[in-house]
Amino acid sequence: NEKPLLVYHTYLADSLPTRHIECINGAAYEIQVETDVKKGARIVDTTQYPPIVIGEDEILSLLNGADYSRARFLAPRLLAVVEENFSKTPISASVSDTEERTAIEALVIKHQSGRFNYSYLVDRSIQKIGEALGVDGNGMLLISDYGRTEVMQTPMEGLTSNFGVTAACPVDFPVLEFAGNKADLKVSVTNHRQGYPQEILFDATDNDDGMQEAFQKVFKDEGSETVDNFLYQAEAIVKSQSSTGDRSRKLDDLYEDLPPYYRFDLQLLNNLANMLVENSMNDQAIKFASIVIADAGHVCGPSYRIRARAYAATGKLIEAEADLKQAITISEMDSRAYSYLSSLYKSQKRYTEYIEYKKGYLRCTRQDDILQTMREIADAQAILGKGNDYEKTLDQIAEIADKLGSSISTQEKRIATEIRNKKK
Repeated sequence: NEKPLLVYHTYLADSLPTRHIECINGAAYEIQVETDVKKGARIVDTTQYPPIVIGEDEILSLLNGADYSRARFLAPRLLAVVEENFSKTPISASVSDTEERTAIEALVIKHQSGRFNYSYLVDRSIQKIGEALGVDGNGMLLISDYGRTEVMQTPMEGLTSNFGVTAACPVDFPVLEFAGNKADLKVSVTNHRQGYPQEILFDATDNDDGMQEAFQKVFKDEGSETVDNFLYQAEAIVKSQSSTGDRSRKLDDLYEDLPPYYRFDLQLLNNLANMLVENSMNDQAIKFASIVIADAGHVCGPSYRIRARAYAATGKLIEAEADLKQAITISEMDSRAYSYLSSLYKSQKRYTEYIEYKKGYLRCTRQDDILQTMREIADAQAILGKGNDYEKTLDQIAEIADKLGSSISTQEKRIATEIRNKKK
């Protein structure tokens, strides 16, 4: 029957129902979004080969969850044909629960203007957990999630529903902090860089400020300044006229001067390794990318991709191939890994593998290069002497272009025209 010392939520708050609230001069409105697909919308579905053109009904079906795996790969094209309209309804009309409405009004009084996401379930759970933990004065609640640490002040625009930016970071930490204050909990919040999870501690212990001090020590983040300053100095070293050995030694000294926490920072190490590859310091690039891979390689596809480029530049093609395949294993949507690997095979005249990974690239590309990629596949088929496959691919390109009609881009239209002329 002992009460817990710690309750830990991670990626829970963003999974619960949320209202989008906008406050204008102290008045509260709920933003209600209506989502539809543009009339006559068509996109190319590259999750199968050959790709096919799909229309409104199937696009709506994918957006409504009919096939999550396909929708994930096609997300950039799906979002391009989504249109959303929103209306602002006073919360007095849209929120029927008196307690929930009162909580929102209290937040609006605090912030007066701006936009935030409010979850009544999260608000109540923080208060209830806080009450339970505080009975004996010895409990804490720690929440870790992606979100914002400031109420947004930008005007309402763009996508805001399940298919938009608001849903990508739906947790507003000032709202969580407000809930903790209502429950008389001591609250500490991080302010990490964008793209990193934030943490918030609700402390019900009798330990004065001890827990807050420990929280700040553990989760301290000096922001992007440390990373930016390091990369600025590193770039100056890399682009200097010194010898490669001298530049390498200076980089090592600069890296060793970093606070221990930042020596394993993914952004810092990946940006540094990429900079080194771009400036032909490939041994150093391999070294720093390998630090990331050794520390967190199971989630660091970009690090494998960067190291592969450095391996390839030094003639270590087997190692480069292995790293690119590992990057794809980590993320099957890593289009750049597919692109680099197919180029590696092309440089070795391994056209069968080249075609295989070009098709993989086609499956997950976010670029407007579908017909261009299919044309490259056709060229490889011709080199292999597969004339029937070559002709079939050209026909497929022309068919896709015909079905897309006026929605095809200028670049892709040029490729389709070229192929039609060739087929005459």
